[in-house]
Amino acid sequence: PEAMGGVIHILEEKPAAINRPVLEVSTRYFSNTSGTATDFGYKTSNYKWKFRFRAGMDSHADYTDGFNDRVLNSRFNGYYAKTGLTYKKDKFLSSLDYSFALNNFGFILETSTTNLPEDSRQSRTFQMPHHTVYLNTLSSQNIWFLKRGKLKWNIGFQMNDRQEQEGGSKISLDMLLSTLNHSFSWEFVPNRKVKWIFGTQGFIQKNLNLGSRSIVPDADMQNLAVFLFHKRSLGKFHLEGGIRGDLNGIQTFQTGNLNSGGDNPGSSIRPFARVYKAGNAALGVQRKVGRFNFKTNLSSGFRPANLAELSSNGLHEGTIRYEIGNPDLLMEQNLCADFGITYSTNWLDWGVSSYLNRFLNYIYLAPTDQEYIGFDLYRFQQQNAQLRGLETDLSVHPAILDWISLKGNYAYVLGQTDRGEYLPFIPAQKATYTLRLNGRKKGKMRNFYFEMEAVQVLKVTLVAQFETPTDAYLLWNTRAGYKWSFKTNDLSISVVGNNITNEAYFDHLSRFKYFGIYNMGQNWSVNLKWNLYGKK
Repeated sequence: PEAMGGVIHILEEKPAAINRPVLEVSTRYFSNTSGTATDFGYKTSNYKWKFRFRAGMDSHADYTDGFNDRVLNSRFNGYYAKTGLTYKKDKFLSSLDYSFALNNFGFILETSTTNLPEDSRQSRTFQMPHHTVYLNTLSSQNIWFLKRGKLKWNIGFQMNDRQEQEGGSKISLDMLLSTLNHSFSWEFVPNRKVKWIFGTQGFIQKNLNLGSRSIVPDADMQNLAVFLFHKRSLGKFHLEGGIRGDLNGIQTFQTGNLNSGGDNPGSSIRPFARVYKAGNAALGVQRKVGRFNFKTNLSSGFRPANLAELSSNGLHEGTIRYEIGNPDLLMEQNLCADFGITYSTNWLDWGVSSYLNRFLNYIYLAPTDQEYIGFDLYRFQQQNAQLRGLETDLSVHPAILDWISLKGNYAYVLGQTDRGEYLPFIPAQKATYTLRLNGRKKGKMRNFYFEMEAVQVLKVTLVAQFETPTDAYLLWNTRAGYKWSFKTNDLSISVVGNNITNEAYFDHLSRFKYFGIYNMGQNWSVNLKWNLYGKK
């Protein structure tokens, strides 16, 4: 129910085929940041066990904008590793997964060019202020297959340690967020046309400040939910719906001078305990009529205010803002209706969808006309509001010219409060046009592709109070690649160009627009990937 704006569903890579191990090595180079990225992966399977391992790293210097001006301290790097082990026997499947990530991100500051020493253009050191983020995730997923359904039990533990280093080796901000997730569900499928799912899920979280400075206080957070989902086919109609109940709790603790009074803008924020209760439902209908497919959904959702929205009181270096929370925020609730149509033939695909998302107690971060210690002051606010959106896409792939395809996409969203004010941080209208050429199905060019893409972003004039309009811009991107297939392995090469005309532009959602810092200019990347397959 908290996915009011959609869901990002991350799928794990497919396991290797039985008794056919896979070794993959890839490397990439990025021209704008002189960046490199290297990735190594290995996976193997037999009839009971499946194993996979992947590790990689990337390193980037500062980027340059469309004027070829360097954006000082925009560098970043990362180190990654993950492994998984899966066991399957009879009607039981169990997976154990672990992942690790370490990232460093330099602060992009308004005063970079005057207060920070400019080092070598290729420098990747982090002697200047930067974020360091450690992420560890351990999860177990278990499935019992029944005669007419299955049982699922998942549990996971995650530790996220975010540090803010002011320069050198001094750690100022150090927040450790620990999360235990759990879920259980029973899926019952009495026949091919009916499905029932009953389940529970929840989490337990603890936020702990370990550094000398704090932005949000120490806190404990909990969630417990139960839900029921039903899916049914009735002739040409397909129905699905569900209900869900949630109980959320949050308790903050006194953390130094952060929430103990004082003369700062957030001095009224003190330790508190809150409980949120919510019940929600959803119903969707789908019907096919010839080549048309009609879908409509009506759903409600809720989102309790998070720790930052309730209790922030400090300078957020990553966004160059001093943010103030509001412990009196009510639970955000919404009612969303959407409708979509798709039409498909053997040479054309077209679709259009629209939605109206009505929010009660909509929570948003808004700029003010005030400053504190030299930084713009932002406060979390709450009003009834609505978001209206439209998206349409068209794909043409003629059967006669099977080597060419054309795609177009347009997206629009408008956010307003009940008082007619425009909401801040709403994306600009955007249209994307893509031409793709594919190699013939036979011959040496069958593994070749080429794409040219134009991204047209319209001017933003409907802005919130204290926001500024953003000019329109046009970006050109291109991609091309070829794959060589050998008896035991494949070798792929691709070239990707983003903003190839070196356009100087501001994204409307950029946090740095207000300091005259442009988005990235022209960037070319060369990608090599080698897949080595073990012999059968």
